[in-house]
Amino acid sequence: MKFGPGFDEAVLTPRQGTGDKLDDVYSINAHAVLIICVKVLSVMPNSRLGVHANNDSLESGKFWHVLLYHGSSSTFSCEFFLPKLFDEGRKSMTQPDIEAAIPHRPPFLFIDEVVERSEKRIVCRRTFREDEFFYQGHYPGRPLTPGVLLCEAAMQAGAILLAQHVGDATGVPVATRMNDVKFKRMIPPGETIELDVELVERLADAFFLKAKVLCRGKVAVRFEFACTIAGEAGGL
Repeated sequence: MKFGPGFDEAVLTPRQGTGDKLDDVYSINAHAVLIICVKVLSVMPNSRLGVHANNDSLESGKFWHVLLYHGSSSTFSCEFFLPKLFDEGRKSMTQPDIEAAIPHRPPFLFIDEVVERSEKRIVCRRTFREDEFFYQGHYPGRPLTPGVLLCEAAMQAGAILLAQHVGDATGVPVATRMNDVKFKRMIPPGETIELDVELVERLADAFFLKAKVLCRGKVAVRFEFACTIAGEAGGL
């Protein structure tokens, strides 16, 4: 599909399984949408864009329809598929957002970024630097990331997820149990882990979650845990 001077066709790829709409329906990400809008308006300054959601939404995302107008006439039209990853309910968080959500602080904050978040699931990342304080003693000559800190990182991710459920409740998140902990892969300095945590159930003020810690696409730790909010007096 041609968009005119300066357009990169690589941002659009055909979405399979669309039948007779295969030539018109494309899989596209949010960055590509921005590129299209900016480039259209730059090469055709007297044009305007119209974008709306198609009524035929899918569970994994929505079809969107783009119309390019020049004057009062529509000169270009296409549909594209916007994955649910970019819906408002699933958003990334930066370091200031993270510190606003949980009370943990360096050197005991083990979340670098939140890359995905919904009501019941969160995905975070953490890169372990070679100068982390715990490598000095764990172990001299063969540094390894302590398994308990991998669990701690996952539970911090869980605390960020639960921040949207507890509202203005005072206190700090504390773990009340850990079950079925399995360590499958050692993590040396310099590696980046992905923390995938899901809220399974809530009973009053008790939250039950399951977590996976992945490194290079492989599971390093898997476990289940429960937590609650401890009041200022230290009671659960």
